Amino acid sequence: MNTEAAMATDAATQELLDKAPPEIRQLAEALRKLVKDVAPEAEAPIEMRRATEAEERGIKGWKAISYSRDGMVCGIQPQRNWVNLIFYRGVELPDPEGVLDGAGKGIRAVKVKKPDDIRGDTLTPLVKAAFRLRGTKARA
Repeated sequence: MNTEAAMATDAATQELLDKAPPEIRQLAEALRKLVKDVAPEAEAPIEMRRATEAEERGIKGWKAISYSRDGMVCGIQPQRNWVNLIFYRGVELPDPEGVLDGAGKGIRAVKVKKPDDIRGDTLTPLVKAAFRLRGTKARA
């Protein structure tokens, strides 16, 4: 990603977070840190741009801080009362604690409502597994 694109990405990410209530912003920031700790080389975001382009065409788009590495891996989507940690190939992930939610063909998400929901022993293995599916080296 070139410097100009990175700066636009940072501004779009900040704009999305600034619109969220403080407690939701804190959850989103904690999830961003978790993802970057697991896969520091992951690129983010790309789905926000798509949502912005959709809105410019009059289509309501959803916005997520999405991380990719040779394809979409996971995303952070602030909502009014929680933050979704989205896994684009979530149906392929191991979920021994049953935290993944969704009924579609591929995407699954974890609803994060409070800081205690961001437990490393639950979410870190999911993020690592998601990046391994994409061939990205996740930190051990």
